[in-house]
Amino acid sequence: MTWAASFIVMAVACARTPAAQAETAPTRKVENAPQVNGCGMAFVTIPAGSFIMGCSPGDRLCEDDEKPAHEVRISQEFEIGVYEVTQHQWLKVMGGNPSQFLGPERPVECVSWNDAQEFLRRLNALEDGYRYQLPTEAEWEYAARGGEPGRPYVWGKHPLPVVAGRKQANVADESARRVHPDWTALRRYDDGYAETAPVGRFAPNGYGLYDMAGNVMEWCEDWHAFWYYRRSPQCDPRGPASGFQRVVRGGSWSGFPRNLRVSNRNGLAPHRSSYNIGFRCVREPVSALSAPPPRLRAESGLARYRPAFTGEEYWAEQPPPLPGRAFPALLNFACGGRPLICLGFTVEQEGGPDRHGRGY
Repeated sequence: MTWAASFIVMAVACARTPAAQAETAPTRKVENAPQVNGCGMAFVTIPAGSFIMGCSPGDRLCEDDEKPAHEVRISQEFEIGVYEVTQHQWLKVMGGNPSQFLGPERPVECVSWNDAQEFLRRLNALEDGYRYQLPTEAEWEYAARGGEPGRPYVWGKHPLPVVAGRKQANVADESARRVHPDWTALRRYDDGYAETAPVGRFAPNGYGLYDMAGNVMEWCEDWHAFWYYRRSPQCDPRGPASGFQRVVRGGSWSGFPRNLRVSNRNGLAPHRSSYNIGFRCVREPVSALSAPPPRLRAESGLARYRPAFTGEEYWAEQPPPLPGRAFPALLNFACGGRPLICLGFTVEQEGGPDRHGRGY
């Protein structure tokens, strides 16, 4: 699929750390200890690999925007937050707390996608050696599945969030129904929380991540489109180039089991907020942003290129000038060797965006 996306070359733009060995069916669990930043946010590394994104086998509750199920390759390992961003962490960075259900270890909510971007801007301004952003929708689902392919729910195949007697998620249940008697709540399950719970109170998934289902829904970086899975590139998809809503994933304390399915997709306008929506971050070392891995440089013959219109450096192979194009550059960073062609501020790409030199 050929498509165009806005492209502004940035010095910090977008290379992941070197790729781990891709897995046809990712079953490896995260074994490294979480790394904690100065704001108390813990991160673990998720290995690169392939998975089936979208409607899980045998799941009869799937909506049209979850179809077709399709193979996606995450070409680079990435670090993701072990927990949703808490109110304490938000307060440290932003100096205020918009949440409705107060508690320092509860997830921050009542934040829009735009609010999350401002949080990330200020967090990045601290210059702690990492670049923070929201996960892509593909990264989110890959991490949420926890290396366990084919399961409709983070915890397994059954909608009741209990495994071996341990509660798995904060959902609309008997606790919520006691506070909201008119709700249709999940029977035979009481997680003890009528609204949000402090992060990490329920069982983690196979990658050691908490609250990937329930508590609060989570913003992703991508624009939402019902048709996107029919055109999604296989490697590192980043969503449509434009849209009206941003992707929200994961279900919440007010959600029912069908909304907590790992493939369930939602969208909301980026300026809107809700008491059941928060977010978690991904990050990458700043040193990884300046150049693609050495193997790619060797194979592609890349050299440093400083475009006149930004003065900022990125890796590229400059082709002969093209008629009528002021700043052409051929980027050979794309997955599977598919080239990116940078024409001024427009990227025309075959096969979808990549992690090295992305600009959107």
